[in-house]
Amino acid sequence: MVVIRSFIDHVRDNDISLKNVVLLCRPSVIVDLVTEATKMGVISHSDHWIVVNEGMTTDDLRRMNVTRGIVTVIHREGPQEVNYSSETTEEHKSPLRSAYVYDAVNVIARSLDLLVRKGESWKTPSGLTCDLGAPVPWNDGTAFLESLHKVDKGKILGESSSNDSVTRADVAFQILQVKFTTNGTTMEQIGTWDPVNHLEMFQVPYPKDVGLQNVRLRVVTTEDIPFVFKSGEEDNPKFIGFSIDLLDELSKLLGFSYDIYEVADRKYGAPKPDGSWNGMIGDVVNMKAHLAISAMTITTQREAVVDFPKRYMDQSFGILTKKPEIKNNNVLGFLGPFSVYVWGCIVGALFTVGTVLFVLDRITPHLLYSEGGNETPGVKLKDSFWFIYSSLVQQGWDWSPQSFSCRLLSGFWWLFCLIIISTYTANLAAFLTVTRMETPIKSIDQLASQTVLPYGTVSDTSLTTTLQSSDIDVYQKMWRFMNGSDPPTFVETADEGFEKVREGNYAFLWDVAIIEHIALNDPTCSLMTSESHFYERGYGIALQQGSPYREDFSFGILQLQENGILERLKDKWWPKLGKCSLSTSHTKTVATELGLDSFAGVFYVLMLGTLLSVSICFVEILVYMRKGGDYDWKMFTCRKRRQPSRNETADTLVEIHRRENGNVQVTTTVEFPPKPSTVPSSIIDRDSRNNLNGPENFKCTTL
Repeated sequence: MVVIRSFIDHVRDNDISLKNVVLLCRPSVIVDLVTEATKMGVISHSDHWIVVNEGMTTDDLRRMNVTRGIVTVIHREGPQEVNYSSETTEEHKSPLRSAYVYDAVNVIARSLDLLVRKGESWKTPSGLTCDLGAPVPWNDGTAFLESLHKVDKGKILGESSSNDSVTRADVAFQILQVKFTTNGTTMEQIGTWDPVNHLEMFQVPYPKDVGLQNVRLRVVTTEDIPFVFKSGEEDNPKFIGFSIDLLDELSKLLGFSYDIYEVADRKYGAPKPDGSWNGMIGDVVNMKAHLAISAMTITTQREAVVDFPKRYMDQSFGILTKKPEIKNNNVLGFLGPFSVYVWGCIVGALFTVGTVLFVLDRITPHLLYSEGGNETPGVKLKDSFWFIYSSLVQQGWDWSPQSFSCRLLSGFWWLFCLIIISTYTANLAAFLTVTRMETPIKSIDQLASQTVLPYGTVSDTSLTTTLQSSDIDVYQKMWRFMNGSDPPTFVETADEGFEKVREGNYAFLWDVAIIEHIALNDPTCSLMTSESHFYERGYGIALQQGSPYREDFSFGILQLQENGILERLKDKWWPKLGKCSLSTSHTKTVATELGLDSFAGVFYVLMLGTLLSVSICFVEILVYMRKGGDYDWKMFTCRKRRQPSRNETADTLVEIHRRENGNVQVTTTVEFPPKPSTVPSSIIDRDSRNNLNGPENFKCTTL
């Protein structure tokens, strides 16, 4: 048995095709060899194995457990055992091989005896060697052959003819073909052979109506959740999942068994540059496996090299992305209604308007607005800022601007504050209570039109083959992006793609059924799928090209659909409600903040008000000067007039007036006693005149 297994392993490992095999062995060796070859998948449905042994019994044929291929048995008619007795032994039954040995030894002995009696000289043949050189003929072999034809050969198995072929005259053979039915393995006679009629065939051996009953298949798969889960040790893995459940249901329905293993490169299969295939398709094409099952997509390229029965599930591709993170614990949440740029502009506007208000108040001629000619004190810089800040937060202050320019600037600032406060209050309520739907990637058109979010898929799959060879513009654009990225955005396995999505900033293109399962059962519920799908196809089981089991699998899948078993399996592995919800997997709730682009108008209004206020300030200065006021352009202030004291004489006042206004010749008449208001106002202001008491102050005064 060890030798047989070693031979089968050698045939399988070296991809040796055993299309036509003739077995000339003992029945026990034939049974072991055919059984092991069937179990290891060496015999394909189109191989023809011929078993030649007269001693093969019906029980031997049934024990072979042949389940596929064309197996023809050349079987001797009549009983498989013979009665034998001699002078030393009683009559008993012996197998045919013993009878053949007995007759052969008897014939050889009689032939040699005949040669000796004839007195002919002859030599025995030289010993046989295993050298591959030219054989050395036996010179006396012709004489021995002539003697062999002359002896009587009628012993246990009957008479043999004495022609050159040395055949038995009464022997006949049946030609049987192994049939596979629901009741097990049976034999059907398809021809006969005898010395008179020679070969007569009733029908040509052909593997029709093979069926799957008692067939043991070799299945290749790869892990792809939820179709196939892999668990257990690496040397002895166990597989579960939707595809495995489907295979078990088909096994019960069609009566076959299977051995399953994982493909070495863990790929589905794509053509190589030399025309060969890798992955599971490659194993099926190279006859290492009878079928491949997982999330296998049916494509035209694959159908050219393998056979697919009826699809068992519709398939399409979608986009798996990560939901943007939502930060709930934000201590600066009150700043949310405005963007950082808006807050920066508000702070900048506060200091700018406060400074401009201070400057305008300093350079504005206050005497123009004073009552009774009294100049009002100006505002300080810190007070200006406090006034602006109080207005912004809707608080009051006891200071009020006097000049028109300052009031105009304050009015625009109050309008600015009104808009800011109203917008902030309204948007804060929306920020805390109202959410909006963030627009995710909804389709491949939207995904292909952007380059910010990288995307990719598993290499050497039906999707990559389609994107590479398709004439559709969006497919070509996506292929150029994925293949031209540095590094390329392809991954080796689907699990690697899922991990990249969880890490963020990556979109993974894969089967909708798989990514929906991943999104439903994600530990953090952080994944979402696209709303629209693309590249609609179907899932199927890949069989060897020309497989006789194609119709059986199609019939089985159809029965599972009609019985509702397929739908039950789908509900098992794709529940309507999982840990996460598919409906919320597409959405994200975020607050809306106002950016500077939608809020710049109010700042423009404030800038306009500031410019108008500065312009009005200069107009006020000009009006003040036109009314006779004195303005210092170097200091940007009004010149202050000195207030005379009670001890100053008229000469002193006149001198002060001359220093301030220049020499002016004025003639006046002073009456005695003078009137209280005889001093012209152009020389002494009213306040100074009120301090003059009595005419003695104007004695000897010449103007």
